[in-house]
Amino acid sequence: MPRKKTPVKSPTVSPDELTLWTRRFATMIAVGVSLVRCLHVLEQEPTGGAMREVTRKMRAAIENGETLSEAMAKRPDVFDPDYIGSVRTGEIGGILDRTLSRWADWRDKGFGISRPMAKDEVSRAELSEWCWRLANLFNAGCPIFTAIETVAEWARSPLREITLELRDEVQAGSRLSEPMQRHAALFTPMLVQMIHSGEADGTVEQMLKEAAVQFEYEAGLESEGRLPPLRAKVTKAKPRELPGAAREEHPVVRRVNEVISSALERGAEWLEIRPTAENKGQAELSKKGKAVGEMPLEDYDRTVRRVKLMASIDLFAREDRRGRIHIRWEGREFEADVWSHPQPGGDHLRVLIQPAKAIEMSGQ
Repeated sequence: MPRKKTPVKSPTVSPDELTLWTRRFATMIAVGVSLVRCLHVLEQEPTGGAMREVTRKMRAAIENGETLSEAMAKRPDVFDPDYIGSVRTGEIGGILDRTLSRWADWRDKGFGISRPMAKDEVSRAELSEWCWRLANLFNAGCPIFTAIETVAEWARSPLREITLELRDEVQAGSRLSEPMQRHAALFTPMLVQMIHSGEADGTVEQMLKEAAVQFEYEAGLESEGRLPPLRAKVTKAKPRELPGAAREEHPVVRRVNEVISSALERGAEWLEIRPTAENKGQAELSKKGKAVGEMPLEDYDRTVRRVKLMASIDLFAREDRRGRIHIRWEGREFEADVWSHPQPGGDHLRVLIQPAKAIEMSGQ
């Protein structure tokens, strides 16, 4: 009777091996070496240890069309969820060298972002990383929705659920700092104030970077037992929307939809949204230079942010920006070009609405 073959176990990768491999990888990515070439070089490292075979298989998977994070997910014994989340953030934001270096730095400092915690606890190391990732995704030009979604993918519970709550509120036109205030035991007053100030003057990215540094310092105190972990309370779970969608029953979303529908019903070419009083505004509709209607806006700031989000315009930019919204209405398709002009009293939006076919024919 033939003997059963004993399965060959993969060599174990030590934490030091993985950290060294990560630093080498990050260094080559930072100087512009291609992803596949980096992995090929790492395969040849004489001090690569067990990571050499892991790298070879990852390179083969990538050459067959997989992403780096997908290839790594096949080896959970080597790459934990935190590592894969770091790589995923780097892939989306085009900042792979920074996220890899950041991961290695944290491991060298001994901050266990994924260490066991009570269900309602969040470490300051996690909050520092949350701030750092958002800041770098914004810096890389990621839309706010994509940045928040990406950070939520990385975060562990309960920070993940709270981040998704923030995403839902921002989708509906809220400032990022507004829903953060409801989680004061997690997002400290200092952090909320910094984000609020950054939203006012277009420096959210810088504020998040500064906060990340502060929470990194506090993480050291926490690891020594001199500060307690932060607490997080998740509100009742809500159904999650598909990316890019917003809850239609939200009053701001509903009002924006009403304004756009009214413009289309009246055949308006231009829609202008301008402030009239404190947090109030007006939507003015015109066709061939003649007014065809106007609609009051009660929550002006949120309305403007909702339209800018739909047009993929940076919510934090303090200079003129342009975006586009694709609209389907009564079986027809339209394109709306949106110009945002920041003003002291509130952003002024100008929207040019045209049938989609007219834009295609004009070559725009």
